[in-house]
Amino acid sequence: MKNQRQKSAAGLLLALSLLCLSGRAFALGLMQSGVPLWATTVAIPDFTECSPTGEATLTRDLGQAVVQAFQVDGRLAVVPEKKADILIHGRIVLFQTLVTQLDPNQQPLQLMLKMVAELDVLDNRHHRMLWTTRRLVPLASGAPVLPPCNFDSQDSFDPTATVTYWTVNSQGHAAGNRSGALLDLENNMAQQVLKAVFAGKI
Repeated sequence: MKNQRQKSAAGLLLALSLLCLSGRAFALGLMQSGVPLWATTVAIPDFTECSPTGEATLTRDLGQAVVQAFQVDGRLAVVPEKKADILIHGRIVLFQTLVTQLDPNQQPLQLMLKMVAELDVLDNRHHRMLWTTRRLVPLASGAPVLPPCNFDSQDSFDPTATVTYWTVNSQGHAAGNRSGALLDLENNMAQQVLKAVFAGKI
């Protein structure tokens, strides 16, 4: 009788150990990089902007570029929001036009477009945040918060994209145009978003 109880207790301990291990394995395996293992579909609404960029269609065009990047990648099927396993909400937190080179008359010869976006990746099944590139901001009292549009260039995990173009034919380079540079910028950012989502920030 005593041996039987000892065997039962040992069996129970083994079962609990296996349960704990399997639970831990599930917890560790729940995220394959930044995407849950069970996720097969994604919805990507148009991006929003934290402050006016001056580009009327930038948020829409960027959202479409990100959708196209995921469609080409193929690891997650892009579907309407109601059918999606995960949602990607993106905000443009920085958009700049910088002069990178001047001609002898101090006129812009080369320009750079720079964009920074923050991401929230949400579990659409259970309506919870999976991860975000936003920074925790400590408060004097209470728990830290995750405010949107709180960009810090010195401490940022946010995807960043840049594109340069020449304003005139110069140094063997053909002159570009802003619309073409914007398209390149959107496609570059779409690739950065794709990498960020599958790399994850947990």
